[in-house]
Amino acid sequence: MYSPFNNRNVSKLCLQRHGWVKPEYELKDDLYSYGKLTFKTVSLKNRGMAELADAVLNFKFTDTWKRAISVTDANENVIGTLKSKLFSFASIFTLADSTQYILKRKSFWKACYEWESIDGGRLMTINLKPFANTDEVFIEQSTSPLHLFPLLTFTAFYLIISRQRQAAAAGA
Repeated sequence: MYSPFNNRNVSKLCLQRHGWVKPEYELKDDLYSYGKLTFKTVSLKNRGMAELADAVLNFKFTDTWKRAISVTDANENVIGTLKSKLFSFASIFTLADSTQYILKRKSFWKACYEWESIDGGRLMTINLKPFANTDEVFIEQSTSPLHLFPLLTFTAFYLIISRQRQAAAAGA
């Protein structure tokens, strides 16, 4: 159903929303679809699930203040944890093998995020478009393993969409 992400020549991906009441978010390029992010709306803990070609990723907040996200596979093995600091534009994603990546919001005024490795190399840029069904992901040509790009993309979008939902619920 989904294609594995194994082409280093892909430089732009799109995350497209399908549906309004219970939306699904599909990661794709011009030719292939690489996975889908869904939310379990019945749960009060705001859990998410990403289906990829070769894996299923589960996302959930692990603390009461919703500043830490645990990413697990279908067998509940921990793949990584994303931790956000209070009043910070940066979050640190630590994989199970202790590799770390940083998700930064580039500006307070623009909805633009950036993944970087600890070494300082930029991996990808995420541009969110207001009032649109499609958001853009630009992949930088780096030496990072290809299997990390869908994981990083879905982790970032889970955090972004969860924060948008929390802000909407607080304003209602």
